[in-house]
Amino acid sequence: MNYFTDRTMIFRDMGIFEKAQIDFLTGFFLRESFGQFLEKAMREATATSGVVTLALVDLDHFKNFNDKFGHDFGDEILKYSASTIRLTMDENQTYFFRYGGDEFIVVFAGKTQKEALQLLKYCRHNLLHRPFLLKNKFQKITMSIGVASFPHDAQTVEDLIAKADNAMYYSKRHGRNRITMWSSISHLKARNYFILFGTLAIMVLSTFVAAYVPPIKESIMAFIGNIKELRKVSFDKIVLKSGAVFEGRIVNEDATTIFLQLNLKEGEGSLKLDKSKVSKIIRAKSR
Repeated sequence: MNYFTDRTMIFRDMGIFEKAQIDFLTGFFLRESFGQFLEKAMREATATSGVVTLALVDLDHFKNFNDKFGHDFGDEILKYSASTIRLTMDENQTYFFRYGGDEFIVVFAGKTQKEALQLLKYCRHNLLHRPFLLKNKFQKITMSIGVASFPHDAQTVEDLIAKADNAMYYSKRHGRNRITMWSSISHLKARNYFILFGTLAIMVLSTFVAAYVPPIKESIMAFIGNIKELRKVSFDKIVLKSGAVFEGRIVNEDATTIFLQLNLKEGEGSLKLDKSKVSKIIRAKSR
């Protein structure tokens, strides 16, 4: 039994065979039969305490391909992409629909989001690494995918489609070539806000450090100077315009700079001071 015969028989069993027509371009079922099929699948999932996971797939930059190479080339991309999707996920209880233009829907009857996500990751990888050859040049094709499930995310056909669609557009807005589960969007938004505010906080902190760390450093050095154990000799004293006071021995100076040797409780230290920041120099009476 081939692929299409197998699935048309399933549609017949569901009582909607007459609407389960095949899209000649992709080999997927047409959109007209999708709503009735999904409603039936959701009813069966309710009766068996099962799940239905829905993936809405949109090819990235498809319009650009059409505009650049023409609609015939666009049709070839649709067929190539559809065959990749079908070959990757051709399993029992997995159904494919052409939803419109370059959008496809994959229905995973009885599969959880986690199970469907794994298959979709394989599919995205296969399409990306199966480039399309046109006039001796490979064209990479990627897709953005949104995923939602019944009954976890939605209770009606309309709501389930809407949430998968929202998740797909989230993938589009955040870089394309990615898969987004509707249930994870709030977490992703919170993470993005955290990254944004974290970046802003770093920028503010950097501005603060640039503006205030030098005065803070001078104050710390002044504090160290105040708690040092002075030797029983007199020292040079330098008073900064900021009010900080340093004591030690002036070992060298020129027109712009003073080099001061500090006498601290634990050993010695040296300090280079800008004369433009100095308010007063009190030199020791004796050396």
